[in-house]
Amino acid sequence: SGKLGGEHTTRDDVIYLLKLFDHAIKQISREQYDNEDFHSLCFGKTKILLRLQEFDDTKTFLKWMKNNKIAQLNAQYWMLFAALERSLGNSNKIIPRLQQGLYEGALPSSD
Repeated sequence: SGKLGGEHTTRDDVIYLLKLFDHAIKQISREQYDNEDFHSLCFGKTKILLRLQEFDDTKTFLKWMKNNKIAQLNAQYWMLFAALERSLGNSNKIIPRLQQGLYEGALPSSD
C-alpha cells in the first residue's frame, strides 16, 4: 500500500484510517466535545465515510454529532451533510441543508 491520498491508496488503507479516527473519537470525553480539534476529527471521519460511499454510516454519524451538539455552529458540518445529500442523489435537499446551517447560526471554522 502507498501513501494515503496518493494514487496507490487502497480501500484497505482508507478503512484502516477510518478505524484510527474511530479509536481517536472514542478516547474523547463528552466534556471535550465542544472543541474545534475534536470537531476536526469528526469531520475527518465523515469525509472518509463519504469517500468509502458508506452513506448510511455517514448519515448515522452526522445524526450522532447533531444529537450530541457537536459542531452545529460550524459551517463544515452542514456542508458535509449537503455533500451526503448530493451523494444520495437528493439534489432537492442540498440547499435546505445549507440554509438550515445558516438558520442555526453556523460559521466557517477558524482553521
